[in-house]
Amino acid sequence: MGRLAVDQAFKGQGLGGALLADALGRSAHSEIAAYALMVDAKDEAAAAFYRHHGFIALPALPLTLFLPLATVQSSRNSPFSAA
Repeated sequence: MGRLAVDQAFKGQGLGGALLADALGRSAHSEIAAYALMVDAKDEAAAAFYRHHGFIALPALPLTLFLPLATVQSSRNSPFSAA
């Protein structure tokens, strides 16, 4: 994923989660062959945001995280399943 950000004036309103849900939903329903969505968090706060949403950090690179698209596709209760 390229870049995901919310203006400081709108932080804490759930917009980041909504943007992420939309991106994951689009990725999960895409016709492309992909295993996971990878992100490079810019700092620990961003990494914590992604971990909160189910992303897994690479052990040697804690600011590089991934989310298997199968997780998004198979989760019945996931907000990511509707796109």
